[in-house]
Amino acid sequence: MTTAVSGLMLFTSNRLEILIEKLAEALECPLSSPFVPEVIVVQSKGMERWISMQLGLHHGVCANYRFPFPNAIIRELFEAAIPCPPEPSRYDPDILTWRLMGLLPRCLQESGFEPVRQYLGTRDETLKCYQLAEQLSRLFDQYLVFRPEMIRDWEAGSKDDWQAELWRRLSIAEAEPHRAQLREVFLQNSDLLSRPRKLLPERISVFGISALPKFHLEILNRASSFLPVYLFLLNPCRQYWSDIRSLREERQVQAHYGIDQEQEDLHLERGNSLLASLGKMGREFFELVYALDFEEHDFSEDIPETTLLGCIQHDITVLEDRSQNHGPKTALDPSDYSVQIHSCHSPMREVEVLYNCLLDLFEKDPTLKPEDILVMAPDIEQYIPFLQAVFETPCSEQLRIPYTVTDRTLRRASSIAQSLFAILGLHGGRFNASEILGILEVEAVHASFGLTEAETDMIKHWVDQTGIRWGIDERTRQECGLTPYSENTWKHGLQRLLLGYTLPGHDEHLFRGILPYDHIEGEDTVVLGKFFDFVEQLFAYAVRLGEPRSIKAWSELLNEIFSRFFAPPPHQEREVLTLRLILNGLGEKQTLAAYDDPVDLDVVLSYLRRQCQYEAIGSGFMSGGVTFGTLLPMRSIPFSVICLLGLNNDAYPRRSIPFSFDRIAQKPQPGDRSRSSDDRYLFLEALISSRKCFYISYVGQSIQDNSVIPPSVVVSELLDYIDSGFALPGGSVLDQVMTRHSLQAFSPQYFRQEEKFFSYSEEDCLAAKQSAGDRTLSPAFIDGPLTPPPEEWKEVTIESLCRFFSHPVRTFLSQRLGLYLDEAPRLLQDREPFEIAGLERYLLEEDLLEKLLSGVDLKQHGQVVRASGTLPPGTVGDYYYEMTVARVSQFAEVITSYCQGPGLTAAPIDLTIGEFTVRGMIRRVYPRGLIGYRCSRVRPQDRLGVWIQHLALNSRDDCEQITSYCIGWDDASGVMVCEYQSPPPEQCRILLRTLLEGYWSGLTVPLRFFPRSSWKYAEAMVRRTGSEQEARTKALAEWRNDYGRPGEEKDLSYQRCFREPDPLNDEFRKIALEIFAPLLEYETERNEAPLR
Repeated sequence: MTTAVSGLMLFTSNRLEILIEKLAEALECPLSSPFVPEVIVVQSKGMERWISMQLGLHHGVCANYRFPFPNAIIRELFEAAIPCPPEPSRYDPDILTWRLMGLLPRCLQESGFEPVRQYLGTRDETLKCYQLAEQLSRLFDQYLVFRPEMIRDWEAGSKDDWQAELWRRLSIAEAEPHRAQLREVFLQNSDLLSRPRKLLPERISVFGISALPKFHLEILNRASSFLPVYLFLLNPCRQYWSDIRSLREERQVQAHYGIDQEQEDLHLERGNSLLASLGKMGREFFELVYALDFEEHDFSEDIPETTLLGCIQHDITVLEDRSQNHGPKTALDPSDYSVQIHSCHSPMREVEVLYNCLLDLFEKDPTLKPEDILVMAPDIEQYIPFLQAVFETPCSEQLRIPYTVTDRTLRRASSIAQSLFAILGLHGGRFNASEILGILEVEAVHASFGLTEAETDMIKHWVDQTGIRWGIDERTRQECGLTPYSENTWKHGLQRLLLGYTLPGHDEHLFRGILPYDHIEGEDTVVLGKFFDFVEQLFAYAVRLGEPRSIKAWSELLNEIFSRFFAPPPHQEREVLTLRLILNGLGEKQTLAAYDDPVDLDVVLSYLRRQCQYEAIGSGFMSGGVTFGTLLPMRSIPFSVICLLGLNNDAYPRRSIPFSFDRIAQKPQPGDRSRSSDDRYLFLEALISSRKCFYISYVGQSIQDNSVIPPSVVVSELLDYIDSGFALPGGSVLDQVMTRHSLQAFSPQYFRQEEKFFSYSEEDCLAAKQSAGDRTLSPAFIDGPLTPPPEEWKEVTIESLCRFFSHPVRTFLSQRLGLYLDEAPRLLQDREPFEIAGLERYLLEEDLLEKLLSGVDLKQHGQVVRASGTLPPGTVGDYYYEMTVARVSQFAEVITSYCQGPGLTAAPIDLTIGEFTVRGMIRRVYPRGLIGYRCSRVRPQDRLGVWIQHLALNSRDDCEQITSYCIGWDDASGVMVCEYQSPPPEQCRILLRTLLEGYWSGLTVPLRFFPRSSWKYAEAMVRRTGSEQEARTKALAEWRNDYGRPGEEKDLSYQRCFREPDPLNDEFRKIALEIFAPLLEYETERNEAPLR
């Protein structure tokens, strides 16, 4: 092409690569000036990027190009030919929504608006009114494009329903022309040629758009009378295919005419069944295109039938259907995996299978690069966590696949947007502790108040310890219909924090009913001040959010909140800019829509959610690595490999239910958009845009019972087409194409060198070997003894010895390896306590017992306990406290009977036992003996702790032999007393030496001593309550979970050091008897004073 002349030219091909070559050739004809931009109309940013890259390859550079969307180019043509008001138009849906908000309430009482009045009701339903106005505005916008004649009839007064009346009031009150009026003027204006050319583009190229409304085609066709307009369209078929019909459409025709005839008798052409079923949207679009006056150039090419994918694409191109041929089926190569369909148990397994299949493709085709692969899903957000779990944690760097994610919405992907919605959602809520701290934990929020991540963790600890659960103060609870009390509210907890700094109470003294929290000092006060600032401002804004105001005032308030609470890091600047534009745009709507009425927060939230839902953020399309995105129309860009995830029966094609008042849905016409038809055509475009491999996965097996779940109907149609037209020598073609995967990635079938089942994971391979029967134990955590600790470790305090035997393995890991296997962090509670149970009950009882034994009046102390937020509110808390005091008092009576007489402040210990030295102070020694007690059931660790102190006391020279007691209680048996008589002093030293040698051994290797399990075994053996096998069974039951509580095997330290299925071996039994047998020999156990 050497000259650019006006007119409409159509370029079609079944390959987008050919179309881009023809576009590059067409653009070689220069425009009037290098400064005049080339205009290429596209439908997506992804297509814009691909065209830019391809034109750069063809021309060496791609500069001074504009890529408007279809609506934008139509607006440009209108503005160039007709005097138009500047954007945005008052008929823009976002502005029209607010215009309708003002108009709808004034129409409710009028005749014809009964359906609207019935929906909105008689109350002031501002949110429902907004939601209806929003849907109507988008419907009206579609009417302007898809039903301009209906709009013209409405304005002429030929219709008399409520929508027509509503539209007439909108249009009469508005001097600005809408799109349907501009279209009519544009099509009928004969003076367009006389307009100055500088206002019009010199050339328009429309590239890669799958469908356009008749409205846009008419405008472009009219524009072609005075400037060149090129349509570059991807046509899946080189033949005329506008008259083909799918089997479903044939049946609809038969049902419509009430006849039962064959296809030939109805003169219906089916052609290729896949094209007929999936191509409805494209078929109707090309019908509209072929109604225009244009010059056509078709550049479709033959597709080589070398692979299954190539055969399917060839059949679509030439409009043939192998399933209708009466000859033999096409034989496939057994190594042909150009079409792959994978059935999995979950989205996680889909991603795991995809990862391994991509690695396999890279291995088989060294020319394949990550950027040659596109992966799409109906909702890519659902797969983000699984992508991160699989693609970002490869077994080695050589197996890392780079990837980017596009099409992430602002609402779901931006932590700043989510935090803003969390702040706005506080009004009318409970102000839960987890909600408030969840906002503060966001980087942009705590940075705004000068806090670090470590300081937010400190604040979280303060909130937990001061008992803050929910509610600003007692009024919040009263508004929820509950009894107004201040305990467990933010006000009560913050007062405790502030008083703890200014007036410490030592957990005993109240100040005006408030118990100070004493654990804040030094620089912590700076953090406390910043936290107070955050909470005060947050609650103040939450109150202000409850006041109705104009949308412009809402815009100002939201911008104020945004500025105060967010100091985003540089990598989030794009999110911030987008949110600012949305917030500022809200205020502009008031002026443009002339809507000044106040609205509630719910209306503003609905507006913001919708805006953020349609604003996309992400890495951008084709920006390096494998591209992951959402299945969206206009994604016909060719890739070597196209993968579709999540094509489940209930997820694709996506369904949309039209509103009952949708005039387009009531009387559909060719060219109307349908979500289901769009998705079917999108699947077809993905199929014909794949060059080497077309990959599909879906959840096809139940994760509960492994039952088969059917795939999407489009996948079933593809499988039916393959099964009816192709064959595999010596096997089933569907078995070749279809793969049903195992529930677990470590299934042995992936490591048997089968062609269809494979994995690149070394970890899964090791797990598969074990699950396949090779039950070799995992490598031991410690494969040999550590070097003994320094000799000074043989100087042992009595406290450290007791602590060691309470959990020898934990001591080994922490003291010798510096390894601390903490349990899961405590979660913040959002509910006030309704009972005292578990650890909270034990801690309260221990505290009350110590207070009672110290002479504290527990009745007065109850005010301190209530102020701490430990008790349930109201009379329930009083009941629990009284019951607890009564039980503790009974237990204290027993303890007092054993502690009568002057007690020693502490008994000094200084012993030399072989090469060991034992020192320390033993407390609770009274004339009757050593008294150990706890407000709970006596545990093996408690017995052993008292026993160690008992041996130390009785190993001293020239001292009386002392009897020791370990006292506990529970609800069932009452008070339990374990009494220990003293062996001879020399025997005490021998027993103590045995324990010290166990201690020293446990510092070099993990000691196979598990207090609970070891006690069960030793008790059964020493007291002869059963055979050796029965003793071992009891120990194993305690090790596992046979007593309704977590077994010792759940302990993280034991899991780390003892990986065999049954660690209760001969060594375990030997150690258990060495430690507990002497204790049991000298122990007498009895129950006393059942609790009343």
